[in-house]
Amino acid sequence: MMKTEGFRVLTKKVNRILMVGFVFMFLGCSNAAHTDFVHDNEEVLKKEQIAELTNLYKAHFDKTGNEILLVTSPDFGQYESAKDFAVYYGDMHNVGGSTEKGLVMAVSQSQKRIFILTGKALVTALPDDKVQEVIHKVMVPAFQNEDYFEGVRRGSNRLIRILEGRELKLIH
Repeated sequence: MMKTEGFRVLTKKVNRILMVGFVFMFLGCSNAAHTDFVHDNEEVLKKEQIAELTNLYKAHFDKTGNEILLVTSPDFGQYESAKDFAVYYGDMHNVGGSTEKGLVMAVSQSQKRIFILTGKALVTALPDDKVQEVIHKVMVPAFQNEDYFEGVRRGSNRLIRILEGRELKLIH
């Protein structure tokens, strides 16, 4: 009788351990890593602006699986170009993961430079010419007025509309 009761207690403990293990495994495999979409290293955005962009990027991620990461930086460190920095930053944070459904927007207000890097899986929907069009026709005009948040917000919305197939033709 004692052996059977001991076995039941041990079985319950093992089941709890397995259950906890599965919960951690599930959480580890979920999108929990995709909660930090804005890295404002240059500290040019207000808290509520970061929240607005984070919500925008998260909603897009939840809808499509495309991960957008905005990084602001006063300089691009050891990297000679914004492109090299974006590639490094995207790799460092595994943006897009193995699906390569990621986009890194590297912005430097102090250097007045921007680069948008698209993962391989997004290039068909968002080729370089469309990215350049968004940068120069949507984002740069706001940047020229020293409104960096508005430029990033408008550019982000346009990129998301393109990626979701809801693009309106840009006026030339």
